[in-house]
Amino acid sequence: MENSTETSQTPSSSDTLGPKEQIPFADKIVAATNFLYKNYHTLPKGEQRDLSDTDGIRGDLTIQSIGKATSQGVQVIAADGGSSEEFLSAIKGFQSSGLLTIVSTNKPGRGPQRRAAFEKAIQLWVKQAIVYFQPE
Repeated sequence: MENSTETSQTPSSSDTLGPKEQIPFADKIVAATNFLYKNYHTLPKGEQRDLSDTDGIRGDLTIQSIGKATSQGVQVIAADGGSSEEFLSAIKGFQSSGLLTIVSTNKPGRGPQRRAAFEKAIQLWVKQAIVYFQPE
């Protein structure tokens, strides 16, 4: 397929950073982010996404980013603006580590979502740094 890309749909051990790529002071960091992937859907294994499937591509990259961060011990606070159930189901596996908190927000727009993520991150006063990242 000319306009396609293959990306990971679910968390896996291959999505973690190698020993040379450890995140320094990961236990002292809380990462805040926000996302909205209303049209995200998982693909059957081996199937490739069409390049026009921006929610799918961005959602897959977000799943990988959150997986890498939490596997290194970084606390992630993610504000969701109304993503598909398939996307939320894909990232819920990271919540079992206790390092991912999903904040649902009913307010439209990226600004209110970012503020919701930061408000939750600030509550984790034991951390020394709050960083904002765009996971895709």
